[in-house]
Amino acid sequence: MPAPTVEATRKAPLPRRFAAMFYDFLLCLALALATTAFYVAVKGWWIGREALDAQVEAGTLSQGPVLTILLLLVVTLFFCYFWTRTGQTLGMQAWKVQILTRDGRLPTLAQSLMRLAGATLSFAVFGAGYFWMLFDREQLTWHERISGTHTVFRDHKKEQSSAWRQVN
Repeated sequence: MPAPTVEATRKAPLPRRFAAMFYDFLLCLALALATTAFYVAVKGWWIGREALDAQVEAGTLSQGPVLTILLLLVVTLFFCYFWTRTGQTLGMQAWKVQILTRDGRLPTLAQSLMRLAGATLSFAVFGAGYFWMLFDREQLTWHERISGTHTVFRDHKKEQSSAWRQVN
């Protein structure tokens, strides 16, 4: 079944995007804390209380790739779930920005994964991939170019009142 189309309004400005990113960062931090607590509880149950206490004292509790992979998986699921369902994470909803494909549809899972990987790269080089939009003729970031998406400003109240005027 094809993704529903959504009428785009205008490109989201960079400060609004950064505000949504900060909001989502706080949510991801909370998810990471909850995931780590779950990991520690399961590991304590699996290896026993004494062995867990010994690892905590030695500072080796999170050695190995399991916790890192689990945290990456949780963050990836967070973004991909919201982007493919509504085009908006919770932070994006609060700041009225939405991700759409170039033809106005919600991104697919593959596009969401490419966007997340590209956004990580964009951020890793001191935000250069984000600031690129200030010089790009289409106002696209690196990860938007890679994934075939763009970020729009959505003022739902204006859209609803406009739709109401068109009906009446």
